[in-house]
Amino acid sequence: WESPEFIGTVASPALYLGVPKDSDKFKDFDAFVAYAKANPGKVNVGQIGQTGIHQVMNLRMMKKFGYKVQPVPFDGGPPTVAAILGGHVDAGFTDNFNPALRPLFLAGDSNPNYPGVKTLTDMGHGDIAMGLYYFIGAPKGTPKDILQKLEAAFEKAMKDPKYLEVIQSLKWSAQWRDAAATHKAIADEAMAVKQLLDEGLLTRAESRDRREPPVPPLTGGAGGSYRPFRRRLWIHEKICCVIAFSVCASCFSAWCFLS
Repeated sequence: WESPEFIGTVASPALYLGVPKDSDKFKDFDAFVAYAKANPGKVNVGQIGQTGIHQVMNLRMMKKFGYKVQPVPFDGGPPTVAAILGGHVDAGFTDNFNPALRPLFLAGDSNPNYPGVKTLTDMGHGDIAMGLYYFIGAPKGTPKDILQKLEAAFEKAMKDPKYLEVIQSLKWSAQWRDAAATHKAIADEAMAVKQLLDEGLLTRAESRDRREPPVPPLTGGAGGSYRPFRRRLWIHEKICCVIAFSVCASCFSAWCFLS
């Protein structure tokens, strides 16, 4: 994480722990914690892959609240959402907006697209709060004056109405953090991962391995056996377009600054 020169944070999807909107089992996060404590290892929590922020959130929450759940990895957000809605997992971490889901909390910052939903910080658990952010970086050693001009250019480009329109269509936040704030946020989360490694809750092999694990069929809920589908949906392409738009717009602005 110390390799790039940080320029700024440009977008923030809302990461949350979600359940079906009509769930009677988990009316709120307190009910989730109480049930998980009373039924150790019997609550299945969906997540993307078996590494990354979802796994880190699961581990930090189990440590803090003293319960044990069973993480269930999926290949992407849409399969995770499908598993939650189909009753194949009890809850799941996702950043995909879906009106059929009810967030129990937002893991990072508040988001206007989720009115009334508290963040972990709001609930007094800011020590384990972690967000999902897109940041822009440059190669190590890039001259400081160039970095400052790029930082100003990206900040300006984020105010472009088209960029804001697409970000809103994804229910993300067009959250700007300058280089210093971006570096601090990433450093804090890197230290949280290091702590899990030092305590043996996360192995170094797991933290390095980015291959998707084989996922066995799931049982239970409303659909019996279930294997998450592995095709990419349109929203992933749209996300790529958003980031590409941001980069192109900002690079153009940077070119104007440097010319």
